[in-house]
Amino acid sequence: MSNPSKKRKVLTIDVKLQNLADVDKKAMTKKEIAAKYDIPHNSLSTLLKNRDKIENNSHEPQRKKPLLATNAAIDEAVLTWFKQTIIVTEVSPCPLCPPS
Repeated sequence: MSNPSKKRKVLTIDVKLQNLADVDKKAMTKKEIAAKYDIPHNSLSTLLKNRDKIENNSHEPQRKKPLLATNAAIDEAVLTWFKQTIIVTEVSPCPLCPPS
């Protein structure tokens, strides 16, 4: 029989920032902080190691993973096309975007 493995828990950036803030306060040990958030101790160590990346992506705290643009030139071209389409048609190209 195999042992049932523990379900992985994906933390939002907001929870990761709370973890880091608790470590900075030094009111509890790292082991107690890991138990508080129900994560393994080594996951907390990984959060500390990746502190800079987490803090740089703190502008979207509800996300679980940062969405990064892989090609800036393509993103710029799509934005230019989108703006030109709105100007030429005077109608929004998608129903979710309000006309300007």
